[in-house]
Amino acid sequence: MTPEGVGHYIREWRIYCELTQAQLATKIGVSQSNINNIENGKTAYTQTSLEKIANALKVSPATLLSTNPFQQFIEEEEEERSPFMAEVKSLLSSMRALSRKMVRDFMIFVLEYERTDAKIREGKLRGLMVRGKLSEDFRV
Repeated sequence: MTPEGVGHYIREWRIYCELTQAQLATKIGVSQSNINNIENGKTAYTQTSLEKIANALKVSPATLLSTNPFQQFIEEEEEERSPFMAEVKSLLSSMRALSRKMVRDFMIFVLEYERTDAKIREGKLRGLMVRGKLSEDFRV
């Protein structure tokens, strides 16, 4: 399953091939909303539509179902992250307990901010108030 849990990598391959949903839809003769629904798992793809999508993206249907085209980049990013995490661990181990707690609390705050901001950008939260102001006022 893909990270989105829809069982295919159609979106990833479309993005990898630098196509918009509208461009892919035009290539295979369906609406852009149909592509959107397939990518989001709201509409099941048929064998025929899977073959048309695969043909338009120049991959096999099996590849659409089993291979993330960005896996190589994900693995490279994880390799790059390893030295960074070792450095963070080293820095944290050299700190006093109170300093570690402050760093941890700050990191939790930043992560929560990022999650909330992502939800606002996706339209899942509207008009969220943060200390009396709309969250949009706090965006950089």
